[in-house]
Amino acid sequence: MDYSYRFLQGREGVSGHARCGEAGQQLCARGLERGMECRLYQWKAGDGICIAAEKADESGQVHFFELPDGPLFLAAAGRLVLWETDAPEENYWRAWEFLRRTKEEKRKENGAFPTKEAPAEKTEEQTAKAAEAENLLIEETLEIPAETEEYTLRNPGKNPGVDELPALLFPGRAGVLKKYFQSCPPIQPFSAPGWRFVRAPSPIPGAAYCALGYLARDGRAEKIAYAIPGSPHHPPAQLTGYRYHEGFWVLVLDSEEK
Repeated sequence: MDYSYRFLQGREGVSGHARCGEAGQQLCARGLERGMECRLYQWKAGDGICIAAEKADESGQVHFFELPDGPLFLAAAGRLVLWETDAPEENYWRAWEFLRRTKEEKRKENGAFPTKEAPAEKTEEQTAKAAEAENLLIEETLEIPAETEEYTLRNPGKNPGVDELPALLFPGRAGVLKKYFQSCPPIQPFSAPGWRFVRAPSPIPGAAYCALGYLARDGRAEKIAYAIPGSPHHPPAQLTGYRYHEGFWVLVLDSEEK
């Protein structure tokens, strides 16, 4: 069968892609340091879950196989290095905050933060040293990398960065469906090279869900598709203009209004 690819946004020279197939998702990342500890996370019910862990091989690559469906992000040596490209800034900060919070919780469990007991009298020198140690502990806990400045949520400048991926435009009909493409889980309803589908709520009572898809060319979503699961002889409803294809009733439209 055909496989669908999606490239992930990377940092620190790391790049990678995910591929969907019969055995689940696969993820390949490259540009890592040899032997670097990598943990792969997935969003489930709004929370991040570690689903796999591997070390980078001699060539600086790491591969994960037979992964469950869903959006992914990868941490190397505890730092976020790969995340989904749809809404890249939002996904970056969401994953970064999750990793920061996880580190802080582990430090608390390991007793890295002092417990509050009856305070003993301290000299001025002891007080100054304690304050300095507390500041260092806070800075170490936050671990805000200098490289994150390029992902600031402030208004961007007029000129794009030389290594910045172009923003995908959703004109016309595609713009109305953009919120579903960015929030619904990805799905591969049938073989459709170049198309990206998500599983969205069905507007038809007789169908369990609706697969919404778009085909992008030159940075624009040129076409959109509605795919409703059903029998070839008994469509779930009166679907004008739809054609049956591999278990789905499909309607393909140009994004731009004619």
